[in-house]
Amino acid sequence: MSIWQVIILAFIQGVTEFLPVSSSGHLVIFQKALGFTKPPVAFDVLLHLGSALAILFFLRKEIFKLLKDWQKNLNLFSLLVISSIPAGVVGILFKKELESTFNSLKILGISYLITAVLLFSTSFIKGRKEKRFGQITFSDSIIVGFFQAAAILPGVSRSGSTIIGSLWCNLSTETSFIFSFLLAIPAILGASLVEVPEMFHQDGQLGFGAIGMMISVFVSYIALVILEKVLKSKKLYLFGWYCLILAIYIIIQI
Repeated sequence: MSIWQVIILAFIQGVTEFLPVSSSGHLVIFQKALGFTKPPVAFDVLLHLGSALAILFFLRKEIFKLLKDWQKNLNLFSLLVISSIPAGVVGILFKKELESTFNSLKILGISYLITAVLLFSTSFIKGRKEKRFGQITFSDSIIVGFFQAAAILPGVSRSGSTIIGSLWCNLSTETSFIFSFLLAIPAILGASLVEVPEMFHQDGQLGFGAIGMMISVFVSYIALVILEKVLKSKKLYLFGWYCLILAIYIIIQI
């Protein structure tokens, strides 16, 4: 890898990890464009760890409050665990099958169509009773968990799908945002831990990965700021046009 490839991939990861346009889908596209025959596992893991660090810093106040009153928030912690189960089960049971999807432009194009439809659906969410953290139910956590499981496919946005799932469960925009990214922490760390044994067998990537991780932290934080503002303005559906155009472009190229 060259330093320019490191900068480009780290920037793409940082921007697309949290904006609802699928970081995995964009990394597939750019890795192919940059001539990678196989995704650099160690590098990808460190980029995602950078994004996780950005979440921890961005939500540091909320996380501190939750941990400070951990006894009062045990129900929320249990709901986060429940929401994490579907993606974990799918990831473990279908690991090999899912890996093959990262080489299929057809699946990528279809996945971006799914993301576009999900994003457009938010324009129909109006006049609802908004629930806060204390009102999240078991069924809400299961539904959001299945939305996250669908995002294992490249092209389906994890942040977009979990926020949209939360909104359709009548969670407020603020609660949907925070719940989605609290849920992202174990999801990102879990996916990264699965690849840890393999990453140490790939020489020459850890140094570049460290540089990429620092870039990813900075850019991911900016992406979180942008997404929070867009979500509060209730214009999340605008990202649907980007995903639709990208889906059509990919399908035409097949």
